[in-house]
Amino acid sequence: SVNLKSEGILQATLEAREGTVRHRFPCAAMVRQFISQAIRGHRSRSSAARIWNLAVGLRSPSCGTPNLEVLPDKRSHQGQDPLWNYNPTIRFPFIPESFDWSVPQTDGVFTTPAVNGGVRFHFKCPSSARHPVILLARPLPQPEVESELAITTQWEQLSPNACAGSLTWELRDAAGVAIFGRASLKSGTALPHPSDQASTETVNLDLSAGASGLQLVLVHYPAAQTECRGDSLAIRSVVVQPHSLRSGKARPAPD
Repeated sequence: SVNLKSEGILQATLEAREGTVRHRFPCAAMVRQFISQAIRGHRSRSSAARIWNLAVGLRSPSCGTPNLEVLPDKRSHQGQDPLWNYNPTIRFPFIPESFDWSVPQTDGVFTTPAVNGGVRFHFKCPSSARHPVILLARPLPQPEVESELAITTQWEQLSPNACAGSLTWELRDAAGVAIFGRASLKSGTALPHPSDQASTETVNLDLSAGASGLQLVLVHYPAAQTECRGDSLAIRSVVVQPHSLRSGKARPAPD
């Protein structure tokens, strides 16, 4: 097991990006274990968020891997927030138990990297048409003030056998059971047939100040009665832009 002496030491070594103390940088395994413990509720998620921000794209000479990034940088460009928009184009592989996206395994749904970026979901009917399916999920940092999340989703229907249903963003607890907020994509209320252009839509969800242990999930809800012969859709990108409800000022647009 990895021994983390304290959060203070870990953060201090990450902050020492240059200079004579570079040999003190923690290796990727130490950072990832700390993040994982926070996501599981054993450490402060706020502390994990600070360490995550420091570690993204940072190369560490520790642990015998001098060219290994502590956390690989999956952002589309450096202007995107490394915490809220760490992996906007849903790039594989995902970092488990972290602020990266995950694709829960569900009976009747198979995932592959999409050819033009993002992730492709293959629905095997009728099994996947009988119940809601979580397509994407990721833990959220703990908000310090009343906030609103603007979630911009780019997605595309890829199959001519489109199953009726809807796409909905939800705020859920860590177990994925309790729902604290939801917003449906209007263009996903009746999933369209394939087209030459992807659909792009922004929805908003409120975050309570101090709310902890929340995750953001994208759910496909099937229609009450549907017949389909298999289906496929791609989520090309997801950009999350938080802003304070108190000030009304949004953060700089991530893209």
